[in-house]
Amino acid sequence: MQVITKATPSSPKVMIYGTAGVGKSTLASQFPSPLFLDLEGGLNYMDVARTPLLDTADKFYATILELLREKPQEYKTIVVDSLDWVVRKISEKIAGVGYDDNGNRTASLAELERTLSNNLMDANGGYGKAKEALENHIRSKLIPLLAKLNQLGYGIVLIAHAYTTTILDDDGTGMEKVLPKIDPPTIGKKPIAEPAFVEWVDNLFFLKKVGSDRIIQVEADSYAKAKNRLGLVGEYNLAEHDICELLKLTKGDK
Repeated sequence: MQVITKATPSSPKVMIYGTAGVGKSTLASQFPSPLFLDLEGGLNYMDVARTPLLDTADKFYATILELLREKPQEYKTIVVDSLDWVVRKISEKIAGVGYDDNGNRTASLAELERTLSNNLMDANGGYGKAKEALENHIRSKLIPLLAKLNQLGYGIVLIAHAYTTTILDDDGTGMEKVLPKIDPPTIGKKPIAEPAFVEWVDNLFFLKKVGSDRIIQVEADSYAKAKNRLGLVGEYNLAEHDICELLKLTKGDK
């Protein structure tokens, strides 16, 4: 039986979340040799390697499978921009709304918003079984494919938006909390995708602006969810710290 007794360096698995316009994509562009998987169509202003717009789940998966076959690897970091749009596209596919058999859009975004919730309740036999199907899909297909990319040596950076909610503490007092916004708003109060991805990544960073400074929070507090496996504490000003140095990625990795 083979036994490993030392730490084994591996490519990073990182989620960066924050409000719109805070600079999540800009931060991700500073990772070693990044390729952006563009699901929002908002990267035209950036001078980065990116895919054409992946506006269906099938296009997204086709790109992942192509990367898994690529040898030698041209890029070192795969940036999913953004994760909440990936989950949205998968939700539409499971619910069977918005696209025909060829992947062509058949409904406007407004129409999708109105029908997605009902379809998630009715699809896959009704009684909300589509939500179970979505969770199973994320845990049995989406995350394992990303894990395969990571095992091949790709760093994985997942970009997500943020939302603020009120939760009750043990005393019943309401507290404001900021969390990654990954699940479609139609899912309901119990998140499906967010716990799965937060468990999977090694580093969960909350990116925020304080005055003119961009601050990255690497450790959870009463307001924001965050974590890391590098022994980092508190938060860091990105004007003073390089993200690759924080993640212990050497210059040779860039």
